[in-house]
Amino acid sequence: MLPQQIFLLGKLTTWPTTLSLEAEWTRRNEAVEAVRMYCDVREGGPRRGRRRARQPPSTTNDMAVKDISNSDPTSDQTLSLPSEEDMREAEIHIRTAIKPLGCFQCHGNSDEPDERRMKHYSRHNHLLRHFRATHLDDRHCNYCNNAIEHEMELRRHAHDKHRLKT
Repeated sequence: MLPQQIFLLGKLTTWPTTLSLEAEWTRRNEAVEAVRMYCDVREGGPRRGRRRARQPPSTTNDMAVKDISNSDPTSDQTLSLPSEEDMREAEIHIRTAIKPLGCFQCHGNSDEPDERRMKHYSRHNHLLRHFRATHLDDRHCNYCNNAIEHEMELRRHAHDKHRLKT
């Protein structure tokens, strides 16, 4: 065994030699100090919260592709804009799906950017969470163009007309 381990075990396995409380505290403090010196690790548990997602290191080829795409401002910008066909498909989905994935309030608001109006959530529950957090204070249905007085009336309208059970 290493000398540090022998010292640690010697401090941890000592027996009380007197009946005094002060001697016992001294023995305990020496054992704690031996553990601290051996481990030299700060106390405390793991950090709380989610770990940050690690991004894979980019290669030089990726950098070259990014530089080429950024040098021509007209190359990808026309492809990223949503077309009228995409807007129609989003509206049809909102109107006909049993459990829609697009928000009818966001889609009906013409002041919103097109990306927000066409956004589809991966699950119906995610759409419900978005609707509760964002639109329950609204007093107007943007999709149907109806005025609504109370939150419960909006919830009922969303359930009956748009299949969102909040």
